[in-house]
Amino acid sequence: MPGRHRGVVALGSLVLGTASLLGACDGDEDGAGGAPASPAPSTVQEGPVAATAVAVGDCLNGVVIGAAERATISSADVVSCDRAHGLEVYATFTLQPDDFELTDVAEYPGPARVVRAADERCAERIEEVVEDPGAFGLIALWPSQESWAAGDRTVACAVFSPDGSTFEARQI
Repeated sequence: MPGRHRGVVALGSLVLGTASLLGACDGDEDGAGGAPASPAPSTVQEGPVAATAVAVGDCLNGVVIGAAERATISSADVVSCDRAHGLEVYATFTLQPDDFELTDVAEYPGPARVVRAADERCAERIEEVVEDPGAFGLIALWPSQESWAAGDRTVACAVFSPDGSTFEARQI
């Protein structure tokens, strides 16, 4: 999948609440003739993608989650959201030099500042998406120093089950 492969990112997680999970998305919308609307496709294409190339709505496997660890990953497996999966991407955003008061746009702000900005903004965005953010653990995928040097500024935010179980259907 050209265009979705970009580079290595760092990975961090933040558990915000309990092990309870929200139910699958509400399916009350009706299609033509009163029949339930067809669910939107959960992925563009299944398979491995660069970690920095995941998109909102992607369901992922192959990403190790550790509550207190930070790791470097280069790819994740995109799977259909109706299959067992460990993560669901709910937001992406681009870090800007202004976020770090940098005068040189190529300057890497350092891992601590990038992690803090990614974690804070992912925590803010989850409140826009779900009713009970405490029901999920949050994980941020952010640019490593190497991918930053290549121009990557994208952060992806995903939810996971704090008890380590997989999701069997779309959660967000």
